[in-house]
Amino acid sequence: MACNLERDTIGDILIDTKMAQMFVCTHVAPVLLQEVHQIGRVGVSVTGDDPVCLSVQMDFLLIQGTIASLRADAVAALATRLSREKAVQLIRQGRLTYRHATIDTPSAAMQMGDVFSIRGYGKFRIVERARLVPCGRLARLLGSGRKSAGAEVRDGRRLSDASGDGHGRSEYPFLERTNQIYADMQTTTVRLYSLGYGQAKTYWTAFLFVAGNVLLPQLCHLFPLGGVRWLPIYFFTLVGAYKYGWRVGLLTAVASPWLNSALFGMPAAAVLPAIGLKSVLLAGAAGFAAARFRKASLGLLAAVVAFYQVAGTLGEWALTGSWHMAVQDFRIGIPGMLLQILGGWLFINRLIRR
Repeated sequence: MACNLERDTIGDILIDTKMAQMFVCTHVAPVLLQEVHQIGRVGVSVTGDDPVCLSVQMDFLLIQGTIASLRADAVAALATRLSREKAVQLIRQGRLTYRHATIDTPSAAMQMGDVFSIRGYGKFRIVERARLVPCGRLARLLGSGRKSAGAEVRDGRRLSDASGDGHGRSEYPFLERTNQIYADMQTTTVRLYSLGYGQAKTYWTAFLFVAGNVLLPQLCHLFPLGGVRWLPIYFFTLVGAYKYGWRVGLLTAVASPWLNSALFGMPAAAVLPAIGLKSVLLAGAAGFAAARFRKASLGLLAAVVAFYQVAGTLGEWALTGSWHMAVQDFRIGIPGMLLQILGGWLFINRLIRR
């Protein structure tokens, strides 16, 4: 990128097929926003407005070796596949980070469960207890954050031939290593946002979803029982809260029923409290699910819809005093719930790109 930035000012980089997310120091962000228009031969656009979160899922490749102890230089040599002397040089150059601090002492002791990184080689985690082998040395395994097309070789044997389950897993303990070759990562991403009240995008996004919640019911009312059967007034509340966060969802949930009632007299004033309650429950549940799980699967959307409908039915019963009417609204609205699950999944994962 030719921005003359120190490597320490750039943190994790998450890569998707069409976008990437970088974590950088505050003073570096303006430089990237102004100067970066091309990476290699690829033109790019950089924005700092959208709090996009990419979820990265990685598989691990096991790499086996032996070390005499959990000294930093021994572990670093195994991790980097370098000699002990070169590993000592890396440590003295300050390239080993252990427990969020730079270590420059080769004899520093590491422990099971610790995370460390070596600049230029990746991040590692010690995940299992050591086992003594006949020569008295301690066996370790390293895991790389990418899949390998071939098997590792140890003592003239393929790793899959070593003691273990036959799938590249050995009885020896191992470390896990995150991969620095991002193109080889196996990623599963969905672009979910969490907009705040201080952002203008929150309000115009909510405005668009409120407009959708106004127009869609008018189309459904062209058919008998279209409103209570297809539940159109909730659809864009679900999409907005899941895609852009609970704040957008809450604004949409509060404004949609009252605006529809004021403009068209539907829903009637008598049922506005119950509909408003269900809308707020939906916004909260959808925003929570999106923030907690960072994906939009059919199962999660079904759970969100089921929660707001069941809790809303109980709330409607408490507000109206009629259990029969509350349950009847639930029963008639089942097609609308299915529409919210399937249509919501389609909107969130396929139709809305920003």
